[in-house]
Amino acid sequence: MDAEDTDTEPTEAAGGGRDPGTARPGGRLKRVAGGRRRTVLVRLSAGEEEWLVPKAAAMGISVQRLLVESAMGGGPASVLARRTVYDELLAARRDVLGVAVNINQLARWGNEHARMPPGVAQSIQRFEAAQARLTELAERVVDQLTGATGSTGGGGSG
Repeated sequence: MDAEDTDTEPTEAAGGGRDPGTARPGGRLKRVAGGRRRTVLVRLSAGEEEWLVPKAAAMGISVQRLLVESAMGGGPASVLARRTVYDELLAARRDVLGVAVNINQLARWGNEHARMPPGVAQSIQRFEAAQARLTELAERVVDQLTGATGSTGGGGSG
């Protein structure tokens, strides 16, 4: 290993620039105190690149991110599982926001007409379904963080 290999400045070859063959990440990473100053150069054969690039693209992340998360988080399956749960949480958030807007509209209508608006029961059912979905997703996140498997819906206090 020569002095260039231990350089802490990002280089074009090590991901400083965007290779058109890599997938664009779904978003920026959270900041880390002191920044991410270490660079690792990984040399790939053409066959390895042909295998990695489509996998990363299918997950919506860069090849570099796929390699890091695979090494640190239990493999490509856990990368996909985390991304799937994240996407589901965002969808559940949209559902809750939609129900909240709907309930607000019903409350406004009820106040204007001084009677119970039609559709209240359906809105309450939609809210309860969205709440149950968020609870299930939160349990899945906890299971992933703690390494537990199959422990959804079990020992809650309420």
